[in-house]
Amino acid sequence: MSHEERFDVIAWADGSPTGATVLRRVAHADGTPHAALHLWVGSCDAGIWHLHFQRRAPHKETFPDLLDATVGGHLRAGETWEDGLRETEEEIGIAVDPKRCRLVMRRPFEVRTGRIWDREWLEDYATRDDRPLAAYSFPDGEATALVRVPFEGLRRLVRDPAAKIPAQQWDGKSTTRIEVGLPSFNPHYFRGDFLEKVLSSLEGQGGRA
Repeated sequence: MSHEERFDVIAWADGSPTGATVLRRVAHADGTPHAALHLWVGSCDAGIWHLHFQRRAPHKETFPDLLDATVGGHLRAGETWEDGLRETEEEIGIAVDPKRCRLVMRRPFEVRTGRIWDREWLEDYATRDDRPLAAYSFPDGEATALVRVPFEGLRRLVRDPAAKIPAQQWDGKSTTRIEVGLPSFNPHYFRGDFLEKVLSSLEGQGGRA
């Protein structure tokens, strides 16, 4: 009996469900649209906001070793976005309350590289979480580190793509100070006003997390 992962098939034109399902390997070979989730975790310390990026493992077929959404994953057939939050424990070792997550946007996303043709309808959520970097771990090996970048620096990168900005990197054992630039990131997040919408969503959450 096969336990191969299946996805719900989504209409590429508008993101609506079709009622069909598809095997993961087939979806990623022929570009069958399916649903996925990104979670963006931000923190605020003494009035200074930071966005947390995961560093993708070097073995990943898409965007290896680049900084990406804090958590990302596909929704299995029949799953809701709340179910998809299981990825937070698998990828960064923490549990997140769905009630503290705010929808930023829903959008189509496509990437073709090597053997992969991935077409997704992504739901991007943002949540504030002020726990220290040392609270995070990387159980499934999909990420190798968490990199905390100040909002101010990210906005500077949008204005000046050649800029270098300071950040902190936690690899599960120690925290180091590093410098990041536009080539350090998955480039899709710096197109249009997407990143600003994520930052503004987090700033709007306010309060103490």
